[in-house]
Amino acid sequence: PSAGARYIDYCPDGWSYYKLNCFKYFPDVRTWDEAEEAATLRKSISYYQRVQSVWVGLRYKKESRTWQWPSGDHYTVSNGLDGNGA
Repeated sequence: PSAGARYIDYCPDGWSYYKLNCFKYFPDVRTWDEAEEAATLRKSISYYQRVQSVWVGLRYKKESRTWQWPSGDHYTVSNGLDGNGA
């Protein structure tokens, strides 16, 4: 958010703001259940329903050891998810 935005201090330091939600990337490799438990312990999940999986489009290419979008573009912080402020 911009300096004049209403939610400038909405997220904790180190977290990204997007559409009234806070997100943070944790590089630790974990199962879904382990990640859920870690988030619960950090009190970083205020509410969510475990209804269905969501695919954001990224996939890991072992040959190039990079994450890629369906377009073939490599994921970087500058071309991440639109509007995330990162």
